[in-house]
Amino acid sequence: MFQKLLLPIELKRPVEDIKNRVSFLKSLGATDIVLLNVATPGLENSKHTKRLMDRMGSALRELEVNVTLTIKTGHVSVQIVEASNEYKTDMIHIPWRKNQLLHRLILGSTTKEVVRLSEKPVFIDKDGPHRLYLKGITNILYATDFNEASERALPYVAHLGTAERNLKLFHVGHRSADPYSEKRRIKATYTRLDELKQQFESGYAQVETEATIGTPHKHILYKSKKDDVDLIITGRFNDRPLRQIIGSNTQEVADRAGCSMLVIP
Repeated sequence: MFQKLLLPIELKRPVEDIKNRVSFLKSLGATDIVLLNVATPGLENSKHTKRLMDRMGSALRELEVNVTLTIKTGHVSVQIVEASNEYKTDMIHIPWRKNQLLHRLILGSTTKEVVRLSEKPVFIDKDGPHRLYLKGITNILYATDFNEASERALPYVAHLGTAERNLKLFHVGHRSADPYSEKRRIKATYTRLDELKQQFESGYAQVETEATIGTPHKHILYKSKKDDVDLIITGRFNDRPLRQIIGSNTQEVADRAGCSMLVIP
C-alpha cells in the first residue's frame, strides 16, 4: 500500500535529515522512494545541482531501498503532484512548512495545494525528520464522519496497525432536533464505531472509540492534543476544492494540529 512513495526535498537540507525521512518511510513499508527537487528554472542542469543530487544518492544507498532522484522546474505543488502521477507513487510525503496566516489566505501553501490537487494520499509531516525517525508512530487518531471519504481511509488505517500502536476511533456529529431522534443517532453512532473497533482490534495494541457533537476540526484538534496523538488519519471532509473553503475542517486541522496528518482523497 505504501510501497512506492514520493518525497519532495530541498537540496540545502542536511543529508542526515533526508536519510531519517527515508528510514521512516521504509518503516511504513516503502521499497521504492522518488526524491523530487523542484529547482529554480535554469539551475536544474547546473553542476552544483547535479553534485548535490549525486551526494544525496550515494548517502541513501546504505538504507537498502530503491531511490530515484529527479529534478523538475515550475510551480512546486503542481510538479509534486505531476511527479507522483508520472512515477505512479502510492503516497506523497511532504514536510509541513508553517506560514503566516495572511500568507496562507492570499497565496496558499504548497502543502495545501498538494492536498487539493493530489489524487493520492498525502502524509503531512509535522514532526521533523529526527523526531519522526526516533519516536515513530504510537498513537493514531482516525477521524470519521462515516461518509464515502472516510470509508476510503479504512484500508490505510488497517495497514498502519501494529502490536505497538494504539488506535482511537473518533466521530464528531450534530445533535438531532428532538430527544428521541438524538437517542437513536447516538445509538447508531456507537454501533458503527463498535463495528470499526471489531474490524481493527486484531491489528492494534489497543482500540478506543469516542463520539461527541460540535465543530469537527475543533474537537479533532483538542482530542489529538489531549491524547498525545502522533498521526491523524482522515478523508477530505468537503467535496468542493479546498481553495474555495478557507475554513474547511481538513484545512483547519492541517494548519493547527501539532502532529502529522494523513489525508485520503
